[in-house]
Amino acid sequence: RTAQLAVEADDPVGATRRVRAAVAGAAGTVAQESSTDSGAQLTVRVPADRLDQLIDSIAGLGHVTHRTAQVADATEDVLELNARVASQR
Repeated sequence: RTAQLAVEADDPVGATRRVRAAVAGAAGTVAQESSTDSGAQLTVRVPADRLDQLIDSIAGLGHVTHRTAQVADATEDVLELNARVASQR
């Protein structure tokens, strides 16, 4: 699962700090960050079962201006990988 969320906050620096703390609390990591005094863009990775809770936490930091979510079915990728491993053995 992947999601994108854009939030406008009165204190972007403080909001970014709180996002990092929320990600850590969800057993995740910040994979990429780009920030200025007026805003930040973060790419985070969290366990799938904690994604919705994290999105709700981040959305509570300000005004949500954009939100998307996608689900990718990895069944074929797993089957292909298993076939490759089996053929290498």
